[in-house]
Amino acid sequence: MTGSSASDGNADDDGTDPVEQLLDLFVYIPIGIALEAREQLPKLAERGRSQVAIARVLGRFAAQKGQNEAEKFVKSAADGLRDVVAPTGAGADEAAARASDTDDSSGDTDIGPDQPIASYDELTASEIVKKLKALDQGQLEAVAAYESAGRGRVTILNRVAQLRD
Repeated sequence: MTGSSASDGNADDDGTDPVEQLLDLFVYIPIGIALEAREQLPKLAERGRSQVAIARVLGRFAAQKGQNEAEKFVKSAADGLRDVVAPTGAGADEAAARASDTDDSSGDTDIGPDQPIASYDELTASEIVKKLKALDQGQLEAVAAYESAGRGRVTILNRVAQLRD
């Protein structure tokens, strides 16, 4: 017999002995992994830590940005709703009292005895905007300062800015 053939059962079609394949699979590969693991595991752990740190920073940034946007939206919606749903009649005094109770302004920023608009705190933004046209520049300044220090309603502040120009 000359040479070995694929039909003698000692080698596969690719020329590799099945016993050698089993040795590779169950002996040499696990030994190689064990030896490499000592070297590679600390590197992999450090890489994982840095990826988690980056994800945390990005997550905090996204959460803060989302919270800021949500606060702006809620404030804008509340101001718009307050302008649309202005209480009138007997319930107006109760609503104004509730609003002043929940208002986070301290009352120290009162416009003063020479208020350009009487009962300013009880008026809605749309009612105040209607009265702004009759004020002079100094009075507009006083209204802008008071509103900025208090409720900060954008509708009023924008109209004052328009009238100042």
